Amino acid sequence: MLFLWNRQAMSREIPILDEEGLARLLQADRAVLILAKSTSASVDAYLEDLKENVFQSPRYADVAIGVVEMDGPLGDELKLTYRWANHLEFVPFTVLLARGEKIDGFGASVGKYLALRMEKRFFAPPKAAAPAKALA
Repeated sequence: MLFLWNRQAMSREIPILDEEGLARLLQADRAVLILAKSTSASVDAYLEDLKENVFQSPRYADVAIGVVEMDGPLGDELKLTYRWANHLEFVPFTVLLARGEKIDGFGASVGKYLALRMEKRFFAPPKAAAPAKALA
C-alpha cells in the first residue's frame, strides 16, 4: 500500500512496499524510495528520524514515501529493472523520484539531509535559461 504522509496519518509507519505499492509510488509526482536491508539498525534509526523530524512538516504532505528491502524478492526485481540498484554500497540509500524517474540518489542516514535534497529537487524554482550570447 502506498503511504502519503498527511496530518491524519502521521502516527503510521513508513511502509515496506510490495509490488503494487512500488508501482503506485513510481506514479507519484514526488516520491522518496528508501532502499534498505531487513535487519539494519541504521535503517531503523533513519526511518524513525524521517517520521519524527522530516515528514511531520505539512510541506511534505504530498510526497509519497516507501521502503524496499533489497534483501527480499522485491529487491531482486528492482535490481533487474534499475541497473543502478545493483551497485549500492550503503543502506539506507534514498532515491528521489518524479513520476518514476530517478532525479537524485544518495546514501544518508540523517533526515535533515533528505529534507535539504527534497527542497532542492522537489520545491526549488526552476533555473532560468541563460541568455544567448551574441555572435561576434
